[in-house]
Amino acid sequence: MKSWRSVSAGVATFILGALFLFSGTVKLMDPVGAGLVVGEYLSFFHLGFLKFAANPMGVGVALLESMVGVALLCGVWRKVVWAVTGAMMAFFTVLTLILLVFNPSMDCGCFGEAVHLTHLQSFLKNVAILGLWSLTFKDPGLSGVFPLPEKWRYVIFGVDALAVLVFASLSTGRLPLVDYTDMAPGVELFSYDNPDGPILSMLGEDDEYVDEIEGRAMVLSSYSKLNPRQSDRIERFGKDAAEMGIEVYRVASYPSFGYMGDRRALMSLNRSNGGLTYIEDGQIVAKWHNSSLPDSAELAEVLAADSQQLLGERLEEGKRHLQIFLFAVFALTLI
Repeated sequence: MKSWRSVSAGVATFILGALFLFSGTVKLMDPVGAGLVVGEYLSFFHLGFLKFAANPMGVGVALLESMVGVALLCGVWRKVVWAVTGAMMAFFTVLTLILLVFNPSMDCGCFGEAVHLTHLQSFLKNVAILGLWSLTFKDPGLSGVFPLPEKWRYVIFGVDALAVLVFASLSTGRLPLVDYTDMAPGVELFSYDNPDGPILSMLGEDDEYVDEIEGRAMVLSSYSKLNPRQSDRIERFGKDAAEMGIEVYRVASYPSFGYMGDRRALMSLNRSNGGLTYIEDGQIVAKWHNSSLPDSAELAEVLAADSQQLLGERLEEGKRHLQIFLFAVFALTLI
């Protein structure tokens, strides 16, 4: 019979592994958002000259968290994982303590956009995780969640690690499977007359602001300069949409033909630079990445479909794919 210590260590290991895997996955799913979080930290610590590396740093941290989570669940390289996990949690705890003391207007980004915590909640969460870590690794020689044969733990870790890498690769160049931003599909974009919700405000060439969109419209947004290939895609789509009588808004965070908008707001509206957002009666219905803008046939299908049905189908599809990935990883580790 297992001792109380072994059982408690196994439970703590599972919780730690699940937390690290979830935290890393939601960041890998949204690499642009991960880069924004790192950028905020760099600005807070007056390291703005490193902002050019914010995105790869964000993805790197997310990958490390995911791999540590899988390693915890599989019980591989236990002494090394013990040291890495402890170092990471000590760093995160000090970091959130600094945020708690100075109270900047930023989110810790612990779970990306999926879960927002106050600075106090972030600090207490890290203290609690450190407690779990100390319980789990009083004896680094303890196995992972389940006492599998040594070779099988490493095989399963390799399969899970490969799945995480593939997931990270597929997330690059695609929109997040599940959109946790404040301008996610289904959200109503309010005007300044109703400031309780998110606002999409666009400044036109006539210096007049557009704060609400009526009827059906497509918004092509870019928060950074587009390359020629991206611009060509937008031009082709604009022509197709115009032929169908759809109102198309071109909005960028820099001076260009069309409208101007806030860079951070445009990154929330669509994570893709040069991405497309379908809005009907002020509600966000669907989004597309610049690399997969709909052609004329797909656009016709979208416009002919019921907007609420389209919204529901796309939301469920993204959630289902994320659930399948997480279930597959956890299922392998729990074999």
